[in-house]
Amino acid sequence: MQQGADLLCHLRRIGSGVIALANLTRSDTRTLRTTSLLGVIYATDKVDGLLARGASRLLQRPCTDAGKTLDQKVDKDSHTMVMGSHIVDAWSRGERTFATALLSNMAVQLWRDRIVNRRRERAQQVARITDRNIHIGSVPASKGKMFFVAGGDIATQSSIARHPVGRTILGAVHCIGSALSLTSGAEVVRRLHGDTAVAVSSLPLGDGRRMQSEPLIAPTASERLLSSVGNLFVP
Repeated sequence: MQQGADLLCHLRRIGSGVIALANLTRSDTRTLRTTSLLGVIYATDKVDGLLARGASRLLQRPCTDAGKTLDQKVDKDSHTMVMGSHIVDAWSRGERTFATALLSNMAVQLWRDRIVNRRRERAQQVARITDRNIHIGSVPASKGKMFFVAGGDIATQSSIARHPVGRTILGAVHCIGSALSLTSGAEVVRRLHGDTAVAVSSLPLGDGRRMQSEPLIAPTASERLLSSVGNLFVP
């Protein structure tokens, strides 16, 4: 099952590259075919998650860090390729405002992902040093983020993006996706910091593992900024 999940990840990346290439080389790619293909690509993200969790339950062990890292990297690569091609396409058609809005939202996503991934890497280091399992659980804002990000990408691939009103609506959808992305990112960082701090505090004060882990749990300036920005969108 895990091999099947990894295969779907690689196929998702290839499919996203095909769509991005089509957007950059064809005069009109806002077709039902490419829109449907992008929908299928995003649907496989759910399928490979189900496969990975099924393999985890069957083998009675948690999903591997390598599998989680691959899935997150493919998600970022797929989104960047597709949205990057939309930005170039919109700019070349003279839709400069729309292209700038898409670029801003993509930059926010990449900034958020960079900070979260660095904190995940530190949490994995702490888990290995302390021999503790770090599990943050489900983050509600992440589900909303995926709905708006994926939905925005798919709708931008459709003919809706050819109409001024449609582009305005899509800009709002992408902005909501970015807000939810910042909120979920801040929550993930907070949980990872809390769980790693608990893992380290459980070790004796003179333990070498504790002294080795303590620098890894300190929040960085970027994480504090993400938390401050993410909290702006929390009611």
